[in-house]
Amino acid sequence: MNRSLSSLCLVAALLAMLATSCRGGKDEPSSENPALPTQASPGVSSLSYSPRPYYKDMTKMRVRFTTTNPVPPNRAYTVSLFTGLSHRDGTPCYPEFAYPYDYNDPPLRGGVGKTVSVTLVTDAPETVREEDIDKVGRNDTHACTGRARLVVRYETPQGSRVMRRLSFRILPARSH
Repeated sequence: MNRSLSSLCLVAALLAMLATSCRGGKDEPSSENPALPTQASPGVSSLSYSPRPYYKDMTKMRVRFTTTNPVPPNRAYTVSLFTGLSHRDGTPCYPEFAYPYDYNDPPLRGGVGKTVSVTLVTDAPETVREEDIDKVGRNDTHACTGRARLVVRYETPQGSRVMRRLSFRILPARSH
């Protein structure tokens, strides 16, 4: 009897293994072990701007980036432009512009292979931080010449993570 019970257990174990291998070895969700939804990591596969080249006296920069996945709720992608990273030319200028810069701006959520396009306004005081306006003045709103960096970040309540960056130069104002 003991021998037939162990043989029966062995056959049952072999049948269970065979059934699992026929299903491809995947665990199916059950009420005891429900499948948890997986959230793909956010990411940015490309980043570009126009017009090119960009001059100090230009007022708008079109920024385009392609996301690999959408961000979860309460999170977003942000775009920042840092200017004057090298020696500044001595004229008043703003070192940073960002999108979104207003709570009324829609969050940048992205998607799988979705191209997001935003406009950075580089001559409006509302696009820069208040402490920078106090240093420079409201009438001297423009980007700084020299090295610049365009950055796309993934923002969470705990902080942010750089997804992609692009370095370039902002040229002196065009002569008209």
